[in-house]
Amino acid sequence: MNIDELFSQIINYINDHLYEEINITELAMYFGYEKSYLMKAFKKRIGMPIKSYINNRKVMNVLTYLNSDDSLLKVALNNGFNSLEYFSEIFTKEVGVSPSIYRKYLNNTCSEEEKSIINEYLTKLQSFNISLLQYRVQYVENKSLSLKFE
Repeated sequence: MNIDELFSQIINYINDHLYEEINITELAMYFGYEKSYLMKAFKKRIGMPIKSYINNRKVMNVLTYLNSDDSLLKVALNNGFNSLEYFSEIFTKEVGVSPSIYRKYLNNTCSEEEKSIINEYLTKLQSFNISLLQYRVQYVENKSLSLKFE
């Protein structure tokens, strides 16, 4: 398996398991690589540590659930976070505001400053998603090209 195929499979695995707690040690064992190698190679290839990537994906997934009436604890647990505190910490790091303020944003009841912060962070998240999509499309194109020449 080449490195692009490995990362495509890792990304697929993470996306398929967003609702669970994802352990990097178990992820490395699942793919048959040393944890330290996988962490270094992932950061080099994707541009961020694997744990940051996992948290980024989880937060992006959670954004749609914050529009519901579910408690923040329920949203956190249903999306693979093991506590409300950890969820709030990661969410704030990724979005710039707490989940409760983001809910106010969805209801159009937050301050203009909070809206500005959220919009700035969401733009960065979208930019990263576009970069990731381009990486994955490039992998698929390269794979199909190599299949044509085999």
